[in-house]
Amino acid sequence: MAVPSAPAGDEPVSAESLNYSREWSARIICDQFEIGKSFTVYAFLGEAPDDPEQWEEDPSSVGSHGFFVNRDPSRCENCQKQAGGRVEAFIHLSNTLIDLDDVNDPALDVDQIEPYLQQKGISIRIRTLEGDVINPTDLKTFSAEIISTPLREERGHHQLPILGEVERHFPILSPQP
Repeated sequence: MAVPSAPAGDEPVSAESLNYSREWSARIICDQFEIGKSFTVYAFLGEAPDDPEQWEEDPSSVGSHGFFVNRDPSRCENCQKQAGGRVEAFIHLSNTLIDLDDVNDPALDVDQIEPYLQQKGISIRIRTLEGDVINPTDLKTFSAEIISTPLREERGHHQLPILGEVERHFPILSPQP
């Protein structure tokens, strides 16, 4: 596992005092106004259930992210400034991965998790607040990929982990040409 070196100015620390892990996420990028109304993106490990009423509670669900969208951006100055711009969101996968019986790596190392995610697959589904299902492949600006970030924590300290460089692993969905 590639582990970031200590930031400049930090005193050297022993390997025994460090705790390494990795945060895995599905990174979503889209033009939030393309759908024209508020929506939620759902991620599933493997296939998603056919019935959208089951999406939130299904055991294969690994998370979701909601996007608030003004239905009439012409009446919203901020919406007009953001028109055509892309937004980025993350559905974090690590807690789900740690809880799985067939993942035996609490550090969530790339060598085990990347092939596991590729083999299982990640399914993406979109549903509007009104319940309409949107096929993400019909959207011109929607993309999703798997990324991870190495984390380093000093044991005994109550600080946020030190983040390494984000690594891009593989696409889930690519924007339409």
